Amino acid sequence: MSDFNYKKIFAIKKANEEKILKVAPELQNKSGIYAFYRTDENGFQHAYLGQAASNNLLSRVAEHLSGYQYIDISIKKHGLYDKNTNPYGYKVK
Repeated sequence: MSDFNYKKIFAIKKANEEKILKVAPELQNKSGIYAFYRTDENGFQHAYLGQAASNNLLSRVAEHLSGYQYIDISIKKHGLYDKNTNPYGYKVK
């Protein structure tokens, strides 16, 4: 893999971490449990719990913005919470 690819990968990772920190500024790179949750337009609640080890909580949560698991696809579809533009998006805790 070329040096350019590594730079691009790290730039995407940093951008994803910054997006997560806008929604959950308290997240840090430590071990722990995290939750993605949202309430949709019909009042139905959705949640996903995950675990991060080895002091990479923020990194693990940010990986969901570019992954292909069920929750990753749902986050891409519904986006992250923003009270003005996306009140039905995912919050992180």
